[in-house]
Amino acid sequence: METVQIQLEKHLLDKAVAYAKLRGIDLSTMLTDYLSRLVKQQEEKSEIPDVIQSLLGAGSPVDETDLNGRDAYHRYLEEKYR
Repeated sequence: METVQIQLEKHLLDKAVAYAKLRGIDLSTMLTDYLSRLVKQQEEKSEIPDVIQSLLGAGSPVDETDLNGRDAYHRYLEEKYR
């Protein structure tokens, strides 16, 4: 493990140490865990915006080549107005 030095405002450092102490861990462990989760979350983040991801699976499945759903929508209209 490598040792690094960071600069923090005194009041922030005091609050962070107190927060870690309440949870029974040291500040170094708390920062390591937080940074690990932050990096992992960034790596797992997909390129599809959250708004679009929330809509995925809302309707009938669409083909992977039809990500914007236009073909599926046209098929729906053709079926509806037959």
